[in-house]
Amino acid sequence: MKNFNLPKVSVIIPCYNQAQYLLEAVQSVLNQTYQIFEIIIINDGSTDNTKEVADRIKELDDRIKVIHQANLGLSAARNSGITASTGQYILPLDADDKIDAKYLELGINCLSEKNTVDVFYGEGIFFGDKTGEWDLPDFEMPLMLTRNLVYCSAIFRRTIFDKTKGYNQNMKYGWEDWDLWLSMLEQGARFYKSNEPLFYYRVKEKSMVKDIANENLKRQYLEQQLIVNHLDLYKQYFPEPLTILRELDTLRMEKAAFEKYKKEIYNSLSYRVGDFILKPFKLIRQLFK
Repeated sequence: MKNFNLPKVSVIIPCYNQAQYLLEAVQSVLNQTYQIFEIIIINDGSTDNTKEVADRIKELDDRIKVIHQANLGLSAARNSGITASTGQYILPLDADDKIDAKYLELGINCLSEKNTVDVFYGEGIFFGDKTGEWDLPDFEMPLMLTRNLVYCSAIFRRTIFDKTKGYNQNMKYGWEDWDLWLSMLEQGARFYKSNEPLFYYRVKEKSMVKDIANENLKRQYLEQQLIVNHLDLYKQYFPEPLTILRELDTLRMEKAAFEKYKKEIYNSLSYRVGDFILKPFKLIRQLFK
């Protein structure tokens, strides 16, 4: 069967100091049941051995290209890769993640058969230092404006991407994928979620231990920037979108206060003494259940 009539998928893999995971990500693409693709690795000024690893990986398959550039950040790296790509469809893939072997096939089938769909994705799975299913609600507006419902590695049409300004570099602390999805929504994009688990997101132990105060500051910045970037879209659903931020801050403060209070109660002497006194009675109650 000739392949020249089948659409090509450009898999864009930015990499910054993730050399130890890069081959696994690339291999998950090479293992696809749908083989009409190109892989573009962007070494974003890494200070580890990413350059050497990427250049060796390039020798595995003539569909793999490597770009070496100064460190410009994730948004700029993805944009560079997409600019250098030639596929009709785009799949961004972080260097420490991987995809299911059927992802491209299912995505291309859906996008080819459903002309109204612009973005395709499936269920997600955690792996690494945390395992299990990723609880992703189905795509819905306006829920998408308050929570990112689509992971970073969805497959999308180049035509819808070209209608946007690409990944926005003012999302400097993250959420650049969420920002792009909102940009696509502003251009009339339709999203489709498969029930198949198609994306594997690596969780690392150090990413689970965070400076809460610093994370809250980053979150506040990103929430404000997201609304500023898409103010007209937010206004379609929320007459005063900036009030969302104040409500979210209040909810977070209330939750933090409750968690602190709960911790203080559990650690209090009276709670521990009471638990010690009641423990034998709890054991007896269990025996007679």
